[in-house]
Amino acid sequence: MELLVVISIIAMLLAILIPSMRKAQEQARTIVCKSNFKTYGLAIAMYLQSNNNAFPHPNYCMYRNNTFSTLHPWQCRWHDNSVTPNGPLWPYIRDKNVSYCPTFAQIARLNGQRHRDHLASIPINPQFTYSVDVLHW
Repeated sequence: MELLVVISIIAMLLAILIPSMRKAQEQARTIVCKSNFKTYGLAIAMYLQSNNNAFPHPNYCMYRNNTFSTLHPWQCRWHDNSVTPNGPLWPYIRDKNVSYCPTFAQIARLNGQRHRDHLASIPINPQFTYSVDVLHW
């Protein structure tokens, strides 16, 4: 009987702790995303100073257009980890993870194959999530 009471107490404690741990984990992901945004903003500011306040093309700020072909479409560049960044912002960032929000990975893995001209042979491993959106403001 005592064992059942102890097990039920542990189960109740776990039921209370698990949701709060999930919330803390999501808050940590949010902090990572905000930090990445700040680093990305600094990289854009440095790029602008070096290039007479001219923005890079938003579609090719992390990966240049010539990296892709008909066998490897540019639409898949955001989720193909076999391609190394070589765009105009890359010298200012130098860390692929800065362009990546961890919360986005879950959404991308569920719906990533729905984008235009997706090749099934390229797995959905998100490499960047900000680069186009940041430069459209």
